[in-house]
Amino acid sequence: MFSLPVTIAWTINIICSLIRTLSFLFSSFSYYCGHSILNRTLHLSSSLFPSWSVNADSIRFFVATMSTPARKRLMRDFKRLQQDPPAGISGAPQDNNIMLWNAVIFGPDDTPWDGGTFKLTLQFTEDYPNKPPTVRFVSRMFHPNIYADGSICLDILQNKWSPIYEVSAILTSIQSLLCDPNPDSPANSEAARMFTESRREYNRRLREIVEQSWTAD
Repeated sequence: MFSLPVTIAWTINIICSLIRTLSFLFSSFSYYCGHSILNRTLHLSSSLFPSWSVNADSIRFFVATMSTPARKRLMRDFKRLQQDPPAGISGAPQDNNIMLWNAVIFGPDDTPWDGGTFKLTLQFTEDYPNKPPTVRFVSRMFHPNIYADGSICLDILQNKWSPIYEVSAILTSIQSLLCDPNPDSPANSEAARMFTESRREYNRRLREIVEQSWTAD
């Protein structure tokens, strides 16, 4: 007949063995169920959404294109324009498109353009800064070197372009052009003739353009 201490020890040993067995069975069951559910989920996902891998590639491509030399340069131009904006100009990329900018040039003080707010767009390509942007006035203009569609006849936007020019330099040059046109290379022959032959009438037309800029969308 077993003594009491031996009986207690034997009982405790059996209980510990049962606990270890149950623990092993529970762990195995959980592992199996978990992996089974995960595998079924992955299989279902790949069946229903086979384009997920394509989307991932698209995302990687999008991130890569955000790091092109042109986009890096435009981000730098924008930062400098915000930190040290020249007087009378403002510009920023459109939402989600750093290659297309909106800008505003304010008419220089003490000139016929004084008080005007003139809107422009700048369209860049991946060749920037090796090639200039396409710049166009959205506001209605009357100027010897601005075409009817808002395009600008300016040497730095054509044959005199240099990669050293930043967005701020482009806008500053256009602002200077307003008060210092070149009638010998006209984009608007009527404005060029009026500037040369009848400055009073030319300035009167400019005042009309300035007033229209206040209400233009």
